[in-house]
Amino acid sequence: MWVILGISSVLAALNFGALLYVTAQIGGDAVNGKIEAGHYFVGNHGVYTEVSRRVWILSYLHSFSAIFTHGFFLLNAFLQYFLRETSEEE
Repeated sequence: MWVILGISSVLAALNFGALLYVTAQIGGDAVNGKIEAGHYFVGNHGVYTEVSRRVWILSYLHSFSAIFTHGFFLLNAFLQYFLRETSEEE
């Protein structure tokens, strides 16, 4: 159980790190971006950078995967704390 929780926590952290890296490299993310007249833009604090449709879609999907893995990471942290507390009581 501890191994699974540890591995999934590491994967969630790596996914978040990858999101930060990719967002910095392409100039923003699709969630904060826009689509205008068939052109795709990633956004970062009101500054928009045009990207290909493929990059925009990948950025959009990656942003939502990070939201999912953030939740999973927090659940893992709670479970690790809770399970550790109950195992110390026994």
